Formats: sequence, structure tokens, C-alpha cells
Amino acid sequence: APAPAAWLKNPPRAAWLSDPLGLDTALQAVILWSVERVGAPCLPSYIGRYRQFRDFPKSGLRVAVRIVRHNSQSATADADFLDSTGALVARIEGSEHSIDASLAQAFRKASSTAS
Repeated sequence: APAPAAWLKNPPRAAWLSDPLGLDTALQAVILWSVERVGAPCLPSYIGRYRQFRDFPKSGLRVAVRIVRHNSQSATADADFLDSTGALVARIEGSEHSIDASLAQAFRKASSTAS
């Protein structure tokens, strides 16, 4: 991710402790999963636990998301963040996501205004 100063006027620190874009990747992956498997997008509403074991690498990251349980209205997922050697960098456990078909319209509006 760009440095905090690129996002905030007065950031509390010069560098991120974790990578916000890297973390967002896991949440975006669950949205793709829910559209593909359930037929509707979702939004994250809760993260049970986040643990970071070391600094995020500058050379790239792989995210492995596991859907732990789901129904037509919600999904719970875990995500592992791995470096290029497969070593664990961080983990999200118990992220909860609300699935709702009406989000598709909101996502379309947001993407059209971002263009």
C-alpha cells in the first residue's frame, strides 16, 4: 500500500504496521466467492481475530481464503497471508460477511462513480 501520508493528512506514523491493501484482498476475495457461489455480493461486518506474525513482504503476498460456513445470508471465513516461500505472515480468523443481493446495485453505482 502507499505510505500513510498518501492517504491521511496527519498520519500517526510514517509506515503501516500491516498492509491495508493486503488485508483488503482477503475481504474482496470473499465478495468474489459469494457472487460466484451464492449469487449475491457481501460485505464484511466483523473480524473475530487478526494476528500478524511478521512484517508484510514488499515482494508480494498470496492470500488463501477458506469459507468456514455459509448460508444464503452470511458467510464466515478465515484467511492466511503467505510470502513467496509460503511462510505465514498474518491470519484473519472468523471474519463474518453479510450476503445481500441488493448490494449488487450499490457496487455497480460505486464502480461507475469511481471511473
